Amino acid sequence: MERLGQGHLGRIAPLAKHLRGAGNWIVSILGPNVETALLWFEAIRLVSDEVIVSALDSVPRDLLMVGHLFFRRLRQGDLYVVVAIGPMEEVKRLGPIVRTQGCPFVALPAGH
Repeated sequence: MERLGQGHLGRIAPLAKHLRGAGNWIVSILGPNVETALLWFEAIRLVSDEVIVSALDSVPRDLLMVGHLFFRRLRQGDLYVVVAIGPMEEVKRLGPIVRTQGCPFVALPAGH
């Protein structure tokens, strides 16, 4: 479990706030593997224009894995840069796929 404010979500929230403040549209996708995701939902919502939450249980959310949700959102064609934070093995796998859509990609380590 991530230490509150020091894991994936604690790193992306300040970046999202800064980018949104500069006039960018921010889409945040929270995965089910982050046990504190629902606790962070409100904080992420405050710095995002669109929040998508995936779930693997009976929570009334989209029941697809975060990757499926991400690629469905990417195919809409209105994303101009993707910043992903998480385990580098997983995050780096997204890069080539994102770039085939003509979208720049930044991979950041989860860090703790």
